[in-house]
Amino acid sequence: MCWGFLGLFLHLGTSGLIAAQSVDLTRGNLVVRGSLVCLNSEGREAACSGKEDSCGLKDAAGKVYALRSDQSLETLRTEPRIQSKDFQLTLRRIQNSSLYEIIKSRFFRDGKLYDFFYFCDVCNITTYHPGLCMCCRQETEYRENPVH
Repeated sequence: MCWGFLGLFLHLGTSGLIAAQSVDLTRGNLVVRGSLVCLNSEGREAACSGKEDSCGLKDAAGKVYALRSDQSLETLRTEPRIQSKDFQLTLRRIQNSSLYEIIKSRFFRDGKLYDFFYFCDVCNITTYHPGLCMCCRQETEYRENPVH
């Protein structure tokens, strides 16, 4: 375990605060729990107006992390089987930008954390976006597992 992360954890733990995020100092990633919100052109939370909206992840403290619009974000916005608005995303800030890219997505349902993915039984391949298998071109199957 990285000593810097351990020190941050011990400091937050002894001060009685609950961290809304943790920092993976070895990779420069943030792990943030929050809900998806729509953003206006200035990057501030706004009412959603349609599929083309910019999105961010808003943590419990009200901080918003603007998300890059890509296939990972589209999956979070459109996958009906997730049935949650409470996410835990591993984010990496894009250089020279105020945007974050999604590295890993998880969600909370009924107080439990879940991983989700799409699996091809034919090729034994896992992907994180719905659609056809990159190998055999058969449809992948949605799966989710509680995180232990």
